[in-house]
Amino acid sequence: WTSAGWQAVLGDVGVPGAVAGIPGQLTALSVLRSALSFTHPTFGYVNLEDPSAPAVGGTPGLPSQVSGALLSTPAH
Repeated sequence: WTSAGWQAVLGDVGVPGAVAGIPGQLTALSVLRSALSFTHPTFGYVNLEDPSAPAVGGTPGLPSQVSGALLSTPAH
C-alpha cells in the first residue's frame, strides 16, 4: 500500500520466474503515470500481474487493518 491509499498488485512472487517479471511490471506502472494520479488517486489498486494489460479499479484509501497497524507503530 502507498501512503496515498492505493496498492500495486504484482501477483505471487513465490512462483518461479515471478521476481524476474517485476521490472516489466514496474515499467507498465511507469507508463500509467501519464494517465493516473498516484498522489491523488481515484482508484484503489493497479493490478500488474499481466503487465501488457494492467487493470485499475477499487477505491482509494487504506484498509482499516493497514491504518490500524500504522497508528500502532511507534515513530522512529
